[in-house]
Amino acid sequence: MSGTVRINEYADDAWNYFYRSLLSVMAVAKAFGDKELVDALYQYKAKFEEESGKDFDSESRIAT
Repeated sequence: MSGTVRINEYADDAWNYFYRSLLSVMAVAKAFGDKELVDALYQYKAKFEEESGKDFDSESRIAT
């Protein structure tokens, strides 16, 4: 509802939905064995984290 006190809270959390979707796409690409796409998605994930000011376990990767 526009103008409510929680609008900013939800707008600030929108990145989380994009991030979780990206992780899902990465898992699917890995499941299909598309190493080139997985590598590209990891690069995109790093850029997304950098741009959003978040860094979640940047050392971890889905086993390749």
